Amino acid sequence: MSIGFCAQNSRQRLLWRRLTPSSSMCLLHDSAFFSRCQLRLCANVAGTAATPGKVRVHATSAEGKTVSFTAPTGITLMEAIRDLGRLDIEAACDGTCACSTCHVILREEDFEKLSEPSEDEVDMLDLAPSVTKTSRLSCQIQLTDALDGITVKLPPETSNQMS
Repeated sequence: MSIGFCAQNSRQRLLWRRLTPSSSMCLLHDSAFFSRCQLRLCANVAGTAATPGKVRVHATSAEGKTVSFTAPTGITLMEAIRDLGRLDIEAACDGTCACSTCHVILREEDFEKLSEPSEDEVDMLDLAPSVTKTSRLSCQIQLTDALDGITVKLPPETSNQMS
């Protein structure tokens, strides 16, 4: 947990304790009168600060439903989206780069943070519908601190070459 302070005015301070990546528990108090404490849930004061070992992911379904969540570093983007269970990603080959059903479209700035795709990934993307210049297979994107705030969109259609 991280703890931080910010001045609200000369007589009050806002103490926040980070509980989750998306919200914080805040204790608002008058520094002269601690007996009049008020507990309230408020927006995360450090909204741009990442949690160590976790990255923020923003994913939009083909239907336009956007979900923001945190995922641990060290897993693939495909695992993070699949394990969340709120977006429909087929991932038919379970992350072995043998299909293109985990195809995602990245923002240009996020795409540029990634290493070059392998020959196998390029071959699979050649078979995928709706490929763009910033398309990648999410099973080949390892989540790292550098990808904090990554934004992806699931394509309007996928094609399962395994069936």
